[in-house]
Parts: sequence; structure tokens; C-alpha cells
Amino acid sequence: IDLRTFHASKGLEFENVCVVGCNEKNIPNEKLLISLEEERRTLYVGITRAKKQLFVSYSLHKNPPSRFLSEIDAGL
Repeated sequence: IDLRTFHASKGLEFENVCVVGCNEKNIPNEKLLISLEEERRTLYVGITRAKKQLFVSYSLHKNPPSRFLSEIDAGL
């Protein structure tokens, strides 16, 4: 298992990718001073690293799921 940031995975591919903590305030990160478009692109980098399987998790106990998840085409 490799643990990487989205930025560290840019340009690489992996058989399986897990994106953990995909909640509002995490993705997009409320503390970073970058645009929503940049946050969206950063998540895109992470999810497009998967060759075979992509797993996305979020907690239902804290913040709602990231707004970006509703933009993902489940048929991909």
C-alpha cells in the first residue's frame, strides 16, 4: 500500500485507488486559499490515477459528502 497526496500521484497510475475522507471541508478544503476549480482539478487527478478500481469514502457523521462527488459520472 502506498499513501500519497493527489499531487504526488500526478502522472502515475495504480491498479486500485482509494480516496478517503471525501467530505465537504476536506474536498474542497476550507482552509486552503485556492479556487474551487483548482480543488476540483486536484480531485480529478486523484480519481483518474485508478486503472481498474476506484474507492471513494466519506463520513456521514461529520460534514456532508463533497459537492464534487455529484459531478462524477458513475458510468465511467
